Amino acid sequence: MNSAQPLLDRLRGTPSSLRYLAVGATCAVVNNLLLIGIVFAGLDYLRGLFVVSIPMLAIGFALHCLITFEAKPRLGAFLRYSVAILINYPLWIGSLFLSCDVAHLPIYVATPLATLFLFLWNYLATHWAILRSVGAAWNWTVRPTDPS
Repeated sequence: MNSAQPLLDRLRGTPSSLRYLAVGATCAVVNNLLLIGIVFAGLDYLRGLFVVSIPMLAIGFALHCLITFEAKPRLGAFLRYSVAILINYPLWIGSLFLSCDVAHLPIYVATPLATLFLFLWNYLATHWAILRSVGAAWNWTVRPTDPS
């Protein structure tokens, strides 16, 4: 039995939309903390985004496969997930530029705002990448083991 099994057993029967919210929120918090820390350490947010993106791809994919969808991680799904998530970085860069450089908001305000802006994109893209279905994203009550 792996160490995550008790958590997974407690989540059985929980709709995947709620699981997505939990995993997405966890990834957003980790991502934001890493980026804020990198910026406070002296790197600009643009380079910081690239530094943060690599570990977050692996962390997000693993958590969504394991917890959100109870899907076996596959290379094709990881490649689709990577493309889908990396596409949002230009959007995030644009929103950080508008927030930080144009509106002069501090990074600890701009980063969470940009994260909220991208939540919908990530939700749809993750469903497409792992389940190969955007339609499944709109069924908020489906469980990972239910037929879609």
